[in-house]
Amino acid sequence: MNNLGIYELDQVYCGDNVQLSAGLPDNGIDLMVTSPPYDQVRDYKGRLNFDLHEIGSQIFRVLKNGGIAVMVIQDQTKNFGKSLTSFKTIIDWCDNIGFKLFEAVIYRKNGSEGA
Repeated sequence: MNNLGIYELDQVYCGDNVQLSAGLPDNGIDLMVTSPPYDQVRDYKGRLNFDLHEIGSQIFRVLKNGGIAVMVIQDQTKNFGKSLTSFKTIIDWCDNIGFKLFEAVIYRKNGSEGA
């Protein structure tokens, strides 16, 4: 960010997604990719909190009409079943924020976590 508080092109900004997105203008982004902290799969030692609804609201606000949002997230497995956080988030974003679901891609990685 320059001294006027404006984000510069071709730079990487690290920080809270909601706070950083708040500094972006409405309807200015073609593609937004986010990978929020995985559904309690990893221990972030209290350093990261996330509100998937508010992240979705900010993404929707900054995307151009027809823009694409990509979210990479892993659901927690507990008692031999998935938490379905990704599906619940998709429903929330579509029903309450205004997104339209174009595609959901589910993949299986071979090997251990992080492989």
